[in-house]
Amino acid sequence: MLLSAITFTVSYSIVLFVFMCTSCTPLESAWTMYRQKNVPKYYCLSTRIQGGVLVTGCALSVISDAYSVILPTLLLLRLNMTMRRRIVLGFIFGVGILVVIAGIIRTVYVRRLEGDSIDKTWLLSSVFIAGIAECNIGIVCACAPSLTSYFHSFRNTTSAGSKTNNPPFSKESRVPQ
Repeated sequence: MLLSAITFTVSYSIVLFVFMCTSCTPLESAWTMYRQKNVPKYYCLSTRIQGGVLVTGCALSVISDAYSVILPTLLLLRLNMTMRRRIVLGFIFGVGILVVIAGIIRTVYVRRLEGDSIDKTWLLSSVFIAGIAECNIGIVCACAPSLTSYFHSFRNTTSAGSKTNNPPFSKESRVPQ
């Protein structure tokens, strides 16, 4: 199952990359066609086709985000660990659902860009905001398991009756080896 998920992600990424690099001939015309003068002859696929591919890429990204949350959760159910640790890890993976939701919102806004909106810049800002939220939430979820040692150390140094006032990860709070 994991190998098929990796294959899916790599495959659609390569296909979208190749499409984006070949949607305009020559390649530079993808960004130079908007110049007012001295525009060389070029050929680009219609914006409707390019937009459809963009929406498809966003939808495939949401699918890969979803199985990035589902696969570890299924593995979590098979592991032999305490119920408390299972709940904490389940919560972390549950926060990953926010990444999927942000991806769905981004896909909806990208789809709206294809319409006849007067203010495409306003819609594009929403795409950027949803995309940035998707990336940042994903980073937080990826880093969350490593934060457990920090919170454990912080809890030990700030608990009532503690004889030390050392901050977490200071030389004095380290466990002797």
